[in-house]
Amino acid sequence: SPVNVYAGIGYNLSSGKIDPLDYVISRYNETRSYLTKKMESPSGLKGMSFSMGFYTSSVLIDFEYTVKRSSIISAEGTTGGSEKRRELKIYGKSFNTGVNYILYLKDFNIMPGISFDWNFMPVESRVYDVNDPNPPDFEIASAETGTSFSNSSWQISPNVHIDYLMSENFVLSLKPYYSIGLTKLDYTYLNKNLNNTTYQNDPEDKTSSSFSSFGIL
Repeated sequence: SPVNVYAGIGYNLSSGKIDPLDYVISRYNETRSYLTKKMESPSGLKGMSFSMGFYTSSVLIDFEYTVKRSSIISAEGTTGGSEKRRELKIYGKSFNTGVNYILYLKDFNIMPGISFDWNFMPVESRVYDVNDPNPPDFEIASAETGTSFSNSSWQISPNVHIDYLMSENFVLSLKPYYSIGLTKLDYTYLNKNLNNTTYQNDPEDKTSSSFSSFGIL
């Protein structure tokens, strides 16, 4: 059967508890009695996905690059005689390779499959006076030599492509997926950075663990 090539772009939403990050945030809140606003956990990540690949009459091979981030989360409190705010942003970048089996219907293709995902989830932080009109730039806080491709982990994601055939060359696609952690996401350095006077007492398995999430593209 002939091999066809395609390319696509889409919006990606994901949600799920990031256990090691939630632990670091909970310890941040617990160890600062002066906080007037405690830091919340991120509600999810959202951003863009770019994909390309090829398909035959029965199989689709998909290569995808995703760039997402959380909304800014923050804590506030008076320390050192002034009211300070700490803000965090969580990024989610991934390179995904997927295989799907194509089931043809009248105007739809239903394609159950699975992808292997190489994720990077650095956390950026900044601290500033709440009255400062020019707060500093965010900096990587989750890795000692932090880049936008730090804090990596591997996941496997069962998914279903649901394609509506608009025309011969244009398709509207929906892809719900569930990502299952295969390796640990390590936020031990983030804990040391944010909770520098208490991190020694925290078990490492709380700041470095796998996590799962649900998403839709």
